[in-house]
Amino acid sequence: MADMNRRDFFKVLGTTSAVGALTACDPRTPVENIYPYVVQPEQVVPGAPTFFASSCGDCVASCGTVLRHREGRVVFVAGNTESPVGQGGACSLAISATQETFNADHLGGPKKGGEDVSWDDALAALSTAMSGGSAAWLGRYRTGALDRLLGDVAAASGMQRVHWEAFGYESLATATKMAFGVEGVPRYQVAGAQVILSFGADWLNTWLAPVDHQAGYAAARDPEQGKFVAEFVSIEPRVSHTGTKCDQWLKSNPGTEAGVAFALAKLVAEKKGSAMGAESLLSQVDAAAFASAAGIDLAKLDILATKLAEKRSIIFPGGVTTQGENSTHLALASLVLNLVCGNFGSTVLLGAHTNLGVVSSYADVVKLLEACAAGSVKTLVIDELDPIFTLPAELKVADALKAVPNLFIFTNGSGDTHPENATLLPPGSWLEQWGDAEPVKGHYQIRQPGMAPQHNTMSQGDVLLKVAKSAKLVVPVSTDEPEGLVERVVDAIKGEDGESVGRVDAFALGNASAVPSFEAVDFYRYVAGHWANELFTGTDFGAWWVEVLQRGGFYAAPAEPEVSLSAELPAPVGGAALSGNTMLFFPHTHLKDGRGANRPGLHEVPHPVSGLTWTTWAEMSPATAQGLGVDRDSHVMVSSGGVELGPLNVRVSKGMPDGHIAIPSGNGHEDGGSRYERFGANPVRLLKPAADPVSGAMVYLSSEVTVTKTELSGADWEKHKRVSLKGSEDMDNRPVVMDAYAPDVVEGKEVELGHGMGIHIVKDPRIEASGMSYDMYPEPEHPTYRWGLSINLDSCTGCGACEVACNAENNVPMTGPEQHQLWRYMGWIRLDRFWQGEGENPDVRYAMAICQQCAHAPCEGVCPVVATYHNLDGLNAMIYNRCVGTRYCANNCPYSARRFNWHTYRWPEGFELMLNPDVVTREAGVMEKCTFCIQRIRYAKAEARPNTLQSQDVERLTACAEVCPSGSIVFGNRKEADSAVSKLAASPLSYQLFGELNTKNGVEYLAKLTHTEADHGDGHGGGHGEGHADEDHGDAGHEDAAHGEAEHGEAAHGDEAGENHDNHGEDHGSDAGKH
Repeated sequence: MADMNRRDFFKVLGTTSAVGALTACDPRTPVENIYPYVVQPEQVVPGAPTFFASSCGDCVASCGTVLRHREGRVVFVAGNTESPVGQGGACSLAISATQETFNADHLGGPKKGGEDVSWDDALAALSTAMSGGSAAWLGRYRTGALDRLLGDVAAASGMQRVHWEAFGYESLATATKMAFGVEGVPRYQVAGAQVILSFGADWLNTWLAPVDHQAGYAAARDPEQGKFVAEFVSIEPRVSHTGTKCDQWLKSNPGTEAGVAFALAKLVAEKKGSAMGAESLLSQVDAAAFASAAGIDLAKLDILATKLAEKRSIIFPGGVTTQGENSTHLALASLVLNLVCGNFGSTVLLGAHTNLGVVSSYADVVKLLEACAAGSVKTLVIDELDPIFTLPAELKVADALKAVPNLFIFTNGSGDTHPENATLLPPGSWLEQWGDAEPVKGHYQIRQPGMAPQHNTMSQGDVLLKVAKSAKLVVPVSTDEPEGLVERVVDAIKGEDGESVGRVDAFALGNASAVPSFEAVDFYRYVAGHWANELFTGTDFGAWWVEVLQRGGFYAAPAEPEVSLSAELPAPVGGAALSGNTMLFFPHTHLKDGRGANRPGLHEVPHPVSGLTWTTWAEMSPATAQGLGVDRDSHVMVSSGGVELGPLNVRVSKGMPDGHIAIPSGNGHEDGGSRYERFGANPVRLLKPAADPVSGAMVYLSSEVTVTKTELSGADWEKHKRVSLKGSEDMDNRPVVMDAYAPDVVEGKEVELGHGMGIHIVKDPRIEASGMSYDMYPEPEHPTYRWGLSINLDSCTGCGACEVACNAENNVPMTGPEQHQLWRYMGWIRLDRFWQGEGENPDVRYAMAICQQCAHAPCEGVCPVVATYHNLDGLNAMIYNRCVGTRYCANNCPYSARRFNWHTYRWPEGFELMLNPDVVTREAGVMEKCTFCIQRIRYAKAEARPNTLQSQDVERLTACAEVCPSGSIVFGNRKEADSAVSKLAASPLSYQLFGELNTKNGVEYLAKLTHTEADHGDGHGGGHGEGHADEDHGDAGHEDAAHGEAEHGEAAHGDEAGENHDNHGEDHGSDAGKH
């Protein structure tokens, strides 16, 4: 009985008469002593969170973040509502940053040839090497203080700087400089656009500043904000993740998108009667010829041009999928089209433009690697890049790096780029570092650590300062630096009484100089000095600095310049259509270019479109799949130039052109330092080394590949087989995601939701006069709160941030690929994706399926131990210690919202430190589900006592609502008539999922808005539920399963062809069930 826990106690309670013996003390039970702090660390209060304003360091967007700190560690990352960069949202990469920090494969300190070395030895070697000359730096884009420091080191040592990233922006940067003379790229403000046009950029998910773009997209689609609903047209060869939100898809032949953009610019100029200075350029455009080459009807372009000429618009350039040999021409064409449409200064900004710092090209990288191979480079420092993984195999990057005598790589241990001759320098994650960024001109983001370094790490800034001192590097003092800056800043920090003030004291600045020079004691003081030099104009630096740290940055709004197009532009090149089996390369939504591949939580979350996890797949059209004789259960090999990739899973997609194949990036590290990076395959290996002749950008759209079916069996089948966790390909005639005609909504007409003929109640005047309800089953009493959630299915982009945040906040276990094959995915949020349309109208719909917190919950009445019950706040609560695992609740849930723990899942070493201490971890035999983050509700209620919580203070209380970049999720108290969630529930666009079941859900959905008039006569149910009795939509005879077959219980995921899976939710004899 020593191992008996409370849940086991309940199991045996009804079958044993010796209950009393269970309560006796057992001397074999281990005793754990709890010791208080002898000296309590500053800012650490046991049980109470501390919050730090910071900025994300995972990509160039550098969105503002808020780090939640508990007992010495960061346990959650959210967006910062004070920051205009990110606007309070967060992407999956930022949220998962703790997995980088606590990763068991994280380097514990510097290494040389696989052996540990001290920082002193590593820094001495780097200092000696830098002093010897012929040094180069190859790294990511950098802005702010680190960019300044790198410039100083380069000026003092003669070091060459090359800044490049896979899927970078050199084409757009070159085009912007050519057209307008601006260093950087435009900032795209989607909010005001009535027409959105994209030529392949995945701008909602992986391109430039997706969190910003999502917030703008939601505003542009909100009929209450601008009295319009933006129409989104996507011109690209395949429907990208962003393209799934389009209202119209004009399929282009790969490689011809630049010609389409030039043709549209000419058509718009003709309709507006002005080319805005582009007359000479557009006179060379043959719109009909360019449209014909792209395979797009010129009449359709003419209709689109009319919309662009008459309405405010925004045009996005190409992305990775359309980045061919004329990618700079495509970028230039998009800029010219924006100019002709009159978008600069409104939806496209060049004053407050996106700042990338130094932007080098792929051609510059190739030139540097050639110099390395030739022995011309004696010292190379690589800054958090993985060139072996992200560059074509034919370049033989590994051989070039091995030829460098002194190779130093900043890496935390992930990636393929760590050859034996390299010294690996772990910089730590951005959660542990001081730093800053200027992602938008005039917008300065501070990056402050949310915890002490968890490993023996040192940031790039600190390494460079130490090396500069050791090597005695000298940079002439800038004439822009105010006289006496060091003394003025130090005096201000100390304060009038000689004591340090505010938060400055916490970082022990003391009398050390906060100055942007090699004299700075550490990089924190260098950053402070840089900000003092660039931004501070007052007299009390200490108070100003504290405000910066609290807010997360300093934000100015540069004036927008008068835009004039350069007269020296190359002749327009439309591009030729690529023939054959062209590989359409695209970034994985979560893994990006591979920088997220060492974070298992990003593998665990199903890809938003394909639904696949822990793998790489080949995407093809139904006709292509039929020609190859493959389906979703098949595998293929893809080869090009003697390089073979596979076996790959197959995804058949209606959003693919015939004869081509698409493969996502991010997976397939062959020599990865992290155990999580080695799943799937790396399609970069298939690329031919090629560069855009204008900008030198890497060409991703050129490789012709051969695709062959491969037969797998036995262990090979088990190793490579993956199932899509999206379930059904479409809604199977179920009223899951309803739609409404956007023009009717804008005009205020009576709205009838599509895909539902409705339940029509005949009103009785006697009942009306008495004030009685038509409902025979009223909700239970909720004295103070009835918590509810509103989910906007129109603004939801399917980014998956809510899933990653929910998993992090609630300690949802990562079950891995083997369990996923058995449909044992534990995520509390199921982000369904339904592909309803065909051809030009893909009509893809995303639905965030969670526990609906029913007032009449079918699960509650069948639980034999009352482990699930309805509480006074309107929540379907769970008592995990009572659960005995009958799974009756899952069988009775019409929304398939519950998850069953088939095992007691364990976190790998280190990851236990990122767990939320406010949430218990569950064990085998326990059912779990969404709780509306009840731990946060309890904390907020305790903080508000003796007052009640106000809805405006809790609209972002749940983890999913807090991070949602588009603001599609709103939380609140439905007992308050003026709360946002109540107002949204009263909208004619609001409905409850399967409202005809009368479960009286706490979750309401807002219908998707479409510019294609809906068909309302298909006779399938939906319902508004309580509060909309006279407008209910539904069909009482509908299946009671929200996602698949009802008999499959908590894991009831339907599939694309409608087959049943033996192991969806029931245990058929063993954990090794087969399909």
